[in-house]
Amino acid sequence: MIAKKLASLMLVGALLVAPPAAAAMQGKPSGSSAGSPSDLRSFLVGRWTDNGDCSDYVDFLSDGRFVTSAGANGRWTLSGNRLTFRGTQTITATLGRTGDNSISLTHDDGSVGASTRCGAPATPARVQMPAMPQTIAQALAMSRATTRTYLLGRWTDDGDCSNTISFHPDGRFTLSAGNGGRWTLNGETLTFIGNTTVRARARAVGPGRILLIRQDGTIGQSIRC
Repeated sequence: MIAKKLASLMLVGALLVAPPAAAAMQGKPSGSSAGSPSDLRSFLVGRWTDNGDCSDYVDFLSDGRFVTSAGANGRWTLSGNRLTFRGTQTITATLGRTGDNSISLTHDDGSVGASTRCGAPATPARVQMPAMPQTIAQALAMSRATTRTYLLGRWTDDGDCSNTISFHPDGRFTLSAGNGGRWTLNGETLTFIGNTTVRARARAVGPGRILLIRQDGTIGQSIRC
C-alpha cells in the first residue's frame, strides 16, 4: 500500500512517501462528506488503514500532525471537507465519511480510495432490515440519488453480515461467496457486470441503506454492514 499511486488513492501512506515521479502521475480529488467541519475533524483523529492491515497505517493526531507506519510524517488540515497533507509533497483530496468507521478520498479525475479505522468495533453478525416500501412512488419519496462514494463498503440484502457484497473504489465488486465482477454508477443507474449484466435504479436512504428499483418494477434493499 505504501507504494500505491495517488490514482488509486489508498489514503496517505501511499500519498506522502510516493516518489515525485510517481506522484506526478496521480489524480486529484472531488467528492462529498457528512457532518460539520468540526465533527468531521474529530472523526478523522485516530489510526486508519487502506487494506485492513493495521500494521500498515496512518495516524491523524489531534495537534494536526500525521505519522505513517512507514515513518513518513507531516501536517494535515481540514477545510470543510478538503483534506490537505503537507509532508514531502502537498496533496489535497476531498474527504467523505462513508460509515461509522470508514472514509473515502476522492480525486477530481473520479478515482476514489477507501480506508477503515483501526480498533473499530467488530461488525455485528446481523443488522436489522427495515420495512420495504410498497410502491415505487413510496421508494422515490423516501430516498435520494446516491453517489459512487456512498456505495463503497460492504452491504447485505438479508441482514446477515456474513452474506455481503462489497463495492471497491477501483470499480470491482466482490461477494462473500467469492465471486464478483465490475460495477458502475451512471446517474442513478447501478450496473453489475459479472456472469450476467444486471441494472437497477439505486437510491440512498439515510447513512446506510440503498433501495434498488429493478427493471421489472420490483424493489430490493441493502443495509450497510
